[in-house]
Amino acid sequence: MDAVILAAGEGMRLRPLTSTKPKPMLPIGGKPILEWNLEALDCSGIKNAFIIVGYKKEIIQEYFGEKFRRIKLHYITQTQQLGTGDAVNQIKNKVKGDFLVMNGDLFITRSLISTLIEKHKKHKPDVSMSLVKVLETKNYGIVEVDGVKIVSLIEKPEKTESNLANAGVYIFKQNIFEELNDLKKSERMEYELTDGIKKM
Repeated sequence: MDAVILAAGEGMRLRPLTSTKPKPMLPIGGKPILEWNLEALDCSGIKNAFIIVGYKKEIIQEYFGEKFRRIKLHYITQTQQLGTGDAVNQIKNKVKGDFLVMNGDLFITRSLISTLIEKHKKHKPDVSMSLVKVLETKNYGIVEVDGVKIVSLIEKPEKTESNLANAGVYIFKQNIFEELNDLKKSERMEYELTDGIKKM
C-alpha cells in the first residue's frame, strides 16, 4: 500500500516556530514529527510514500532525501495552497490501489497505522478513517458512527452527541478522485478533503 503525507502547509498558528521550518519538521523528542511518522509507516510495511510539499519544501527534501529506511520517497509540490482535497488530487495516477493519507503534522504510532490497515482490509470500505475521543468537540471535525460505519462528519459543531474526532489518517480506494474532481471551494476558499469524504 502506498502512503501520502500532507506536508505543504505553512503552519501559521505555530508562528514563530514555523518561521524557519515547515510544521512537520518541528521536533518531538529530538526528531522531526515527520521522521516519527515515516518510522511508523516503515514498521507497517509501507514501501512508497508521496510527500506533498510546498512551504519551505527544500528543508524536508534535504533532510530525508530519496529514501527513508525501506520507504522510497517521492516529493510532489503543491504550488498553490488550495487545501487538502487539492493536495490529495496531486497524486492521482501516481498511487496504486488503496492508499493511506495522513496529515504530516501528526504524531502517530505504528500500531495505529497497522490497525487501520488491518481493519480496512477486513471491512473493505471506500474510506477508512481513524478517530480519536476528544473532550471539546467545537474545534474538530466530529464523526458520528453506527457500529463501525461512519454516518456523518460535521466540522466544528457547537453541540453533538458524539465525542469522536477525525484524527487525520485515512485509507481510500481510487474512487476518492472522482469526488475530489467535483469539489467546490469551501468558505476558506480551499478544496477540503473532508468534503470529498462526506460525498462518499
